[in-house]
Amino acid sequence: MSPLCADRQTFKNEDLVLKVTTNIDPTVWDESRYEGFIDEFCGLREYQKASLRTVMRYLGGRKYANSRELAKETFDSNDELQRPLWIMAGDGASFAVARPTCLLD
Repeated sequence: MSPLCADRQTFKNEDLVLKVTTNIDPTVWDESRYEGFIDEFCGLREYQKASLRTVMRYLGGRKYANSRELAKETFDSNDELQRPLWIMAGDGASFAVARPTCLLD
């Protein structure tokens, strides 16, 4: 995140991406079974292979009941999203600090 500014804060794209765990029970989901398909489908595009593996792990791993659980886990584990936000008051001269909360609770 960029330094605190009066009128905005900037986050890196990777701080806003939902992080699907790689800690999936292999008896529930074994992505190695799909490597041939992934190689054929994606060719040499490694970024596409990584994205496809992530989506398949999310859908097949049974770790999350829904995307809300994934979003909450990501928010709770991301220090950048936990930093206080500086909010300019209506008079344009004073500031308030707001601690972010997850609206998914």
